Amino acid sequence: MKHASHFLNQDMMGEHINEKIYNAVAVITVAGIVAVTLTLLVLTIIGKA
Repeated sequence: MKHASHFLNQDMMGEHINEKIYNAVAVITVAGIVAVTLTLLVLTIIGKA
């Protein structure tokens, strides 16, 4: 029963779940890039100061 319901849930909800996962990954990736960029900028400014 668990396997059957699992497959049914994947068929009906799979696309929505995938969209949420992709959105979450995109947000985390962008946030990570911004954090690294800001960190490098701050370190550069401190290094020049």
